[in-house]
Amino acid sequence: MHPLSLTTAAPAVRHAGPGDLDALVRLVERCRDGTVRRRFHGAAPRPIRRELVRIAHPTDEHRSWVALAGGDVRGTATLAWGRDGTVEAAFLVEDAWFRRGMGRALFAALATEARRAA
Repeated sequence: MHPLSLTTAAPAVRHAGPGDLDALVRLVERCRDGTVRRRFHGAAPRPIRRELVRIAHPTDEHRSWVALAGGDVRGTATLAWGRDGTVEAAFLVEDAWFRRGMGRALFAALATEARRAA
């Protein structure tokens, strides 16, 4: 039996913080190139690293969450407010954890925060 098939519980989702940086790097390393390219718009390794640092260091204009399962970060979502008032959301879920509730759980956390901020 595939080890992921044993995981049926909803992922734990919490705010990202500085202690998550290494786990975020590992998350990106486990993702297929196409998945990383779509999330980071084809960015090179240095800009990706800067964005991971940003994810791990929230501000009033930029908040991120991590989804945890199987002892590691399996996804992340970010909500960012621009100076002009626009709001952007970004998601990354590890390929092996697609269709296992990671994106849904991350979206729920992000939507709750967006409603609070509105």
